[in-house]
Amino acid sequence: MSSFRTTGDSSQMRAALGQDANSSVASFEVTKSDDTSFQDHTLIDAPVQSLPIFTSEKEVIFIQGGIIGNEDGLMNGDILIRNGIIEEVGEGLEIPEDSEVIDASGKYVLPGGIDDGTKAALCGGTTLVMDLVVPKEDQSLTEAFEEYKINAEKESFCDYCLRIAIPRWEGKVGQELESLVEEGVIGFKAHMSDSMRLAPSEILNFLNKIKSIGAIAQVHAENGEIIAENQKRLSARNVIGPEGHLMSRPEEVEEEAVHCIISFGSEIGVPVILSGISGKEAADLISRAKDDCKFIMGEPSVASLFADGKEISNKNWGHAAGFLTSPPIREDPANISQLWNGISSGALEIVSSHHHTNSIETKRSNGGEVDYRNIRPGVNGVEERLSLLWEKVHWGELKLEDFVKITSSNAAKTFGLYPQKGRIEKGSDADITIMNPKNVRKISLKTQTSTKSDFNVFQGIKVHGVPEVVLRGGEVMVYNYVLNPEPSVGKFVPCSPFPEFLYSHVRNYDIAPRQRP
Repeated sequence: MSSFRTTGDSSQMRAALGQDANSSVASFEVTKSDDTSFQDHTLIDAPVQSLPIFTSEKEVIFIQGGIIGNEDGLMNGDILIRNGIIEEVGEGLEIPEDSEVIDASGKYVLPGGIDDGTKAALCGGTTLVMDLVVPKEDQSLTEAFEEYKINAEKESFCDYCLRIAIPRWEGKVGQELESLVEEGVIGFKAHMSDSMRLAPSEILNFLNKIKSIGAIAQVHAENGEIIAENQKRLSARNVIGPEGHLMSRPEEVEEEAVHCIISFGSEIGVPVILSGISGKEAADLISRAKDDCKFIMGEPSVASLFADGKEISNKNWGHAAGFLTSPPIREDPANISQLWNGISSGALEIVSSHHHTNSIETKRSNGGEVDYRNIRPGVNGVEERLSLLWEKVHWGELKLEDFVKITSSNAAKTFGLYPQKGRIEKGSDADITIMNPKNVRKISLKTQTSTKSDFNVFQGIKVHGVPEVVLRGGEVMVYNYVLNPEPSVGKFVPCSPFPEFLYSHVRNYDIAPRQRP
């Protein structure tokens, strides 16, 4: 077994995670406690001094004595990892002499998280990101993809798949989708509102193309026409603060758009992920559609489940603006209850962070302070997602197997990556998160890693379970809450068209007699 090694400056890691290279390494306020209290707080600071196990050159890692969790059950056992791949899983495995041993006794060993659009993920337990590439105004989809890959090959410390936003439906966009599928991209996102809004006829053409090439459509479903009319009325009433964002986007705006996409998707028979679902009626529509159209999926954000939508009406402008995102976080707690019902029933199959942060000053710029329509939307969530969802496991409100599904395995299946990703078994990539259930943490600006934002919508929430150790491809990326200062970069993970998890349902749907929803 190898000895501990001392490492130096961590500015490279911080820079790659979007941090100021001169900022301090994140600290985690962690409580050693029993299952019912938050007492005896111990601050675990994380200056990079003696980091015991960061060994990017290590080929063999042995995880000993953990509770291994997959979507279909738990087991006590050990994991042998060699050259980034899980070689063996079982009880009482022999420890190789040349291995680095990680003691996971009393801890949960889980598949690494899979999230949808962020790089600053490792401290939150996420090892694979499905980032959204948004083409610039003068870029083709292919040019945007190639530019992103060049940068990611130098900067992404997570493995990554890519999805491409569709800002317009014109010219050779359909042909570009075909070419991108050949490059391993099968996720494409359309918007029904705001600057990238596609018309209904364009959405139909987009969905038909998606099915023909075996891809997956993701749709931001809010009715842009109704939003625009609401904004005009609010402007006439001189509503200019952040609360206007929520007022212009009531639940009905989302409900109508979700109904439209379900109708389109069921008519065509195409896999669709409805992204960022926040309203109870939208969630209910998806739940009912799943009876016939199992290829239609719902994806709420972690903010819609845990943040307080009433805060957008806070009298402090900066505080209110910090909660502004689209679709908005709802005020009525009944929305959260219905989202959880959808998760429990399996209708809402993935919970993502939808992490997109801006500083309050950035939100204030470009006229944001005098007109909510100019505030850049987006909230945090990538570091907090697993810990917040684990809190439901801790209190017995979410099965651990379902936790694995909504944070990892369902996303892996959706994009045809399972069981390479999203599972702990022989032959799978060694993407692993070890959660310590005996530690609790108070979420705050003080404890977050990313410094791109100076606001946290989960401020003050206490959670059991913190990702204590994170491995990506068998490399230790986080150990005892400390980031590896000299990690290798992640790799691009190509996806194949016609993933069986969704297209098996499409084939059955196409040949079966049915009543349209």
